[in-house]
Amino acid sequence: MGRASRRKKTTSAGDRATRQAAPQHELGARFQAAADAVEAALDQLEAASCEFFLASRLRRPYAIHDLLQLRENLEQIALEVSFAEEMLTENWLVPELTPRGKRWTDELTPRDLIEQVRAGGNREGRPYAQQLEANRATEAAVRTKLDAVAQVLCGRSNDCQVHVVTLPRDAPGPACWRHLTTDEKASIGALYARAVTDHACLGCSAPPGEPCDTSDSAKLEPIDGRWPRVRSFLGQKIHKNRLDELAPF
Repeated sequence: MGRASRRKKTTSAGDRATRQAAPQHELGARFQAAADAVEAALDQLEAASCEFFLASRLRRPYAIHDLLQLRENLEQIALEVSFAEEMLTENWLVPELTPRGKRWTDELTPRDLIEQVRAGGNREGRPYAQQLEANRATEAAVRTKLDAVAQVLCGRSNDCQVHVVTLPRDAPGPACWRHLTTDEKASIGALYARAVTDHACLGCSAPPGEPCDTSDSAKLEPIDGRWPRVRSFLGQKIHKNRLDELAPF
């Protein structure tokens, strides 16, 4: 049997520019045509393989069976792409958060897009591309703030280069935990204790007075689109959102 060429087909810069400039409906039509061509090729593969392996009295390899299963996947994908294309063209509204409350920042698959729009009932959020960029901008701003806090160094005791402790609402502490004074340790420790005593944790559902569940098996809920992070101070562990209920130190 002959061996098909495996040389990778190259795409010129002009072809890429033309595809990028093509209208959405034209790109959708190209995708559908390609999917139809693959499905037709799989039909031919099934017929030819049945004839060959039956005549040869050989068992058909499982890999061919797996390839033929792609037809069902292609049909489902084609339906999802068609529906997603309609949503994009008509600027259906996509919620900022997933049904679990997480802010999404990666490109969505057609199925994910459909589920997101359905979850919001096309009544909240922005058109897909706008919401994607807005979510990424929000996450970038959060990371920038956290990175800035993480760069604050202690400076005490011969210019210590360890990062300072973090206070409620990401305020930088006066020093690293090694170089805090006794009074500072007591004051910050009291903040952690008061956060637990006075406030429930929306991240792990701990009621006031009970410590946060910071175990790996904890059942967490996203806060402001992000999974709650754990803050630790001298053995006390608490979710950041609970600590942030207090005013800055």
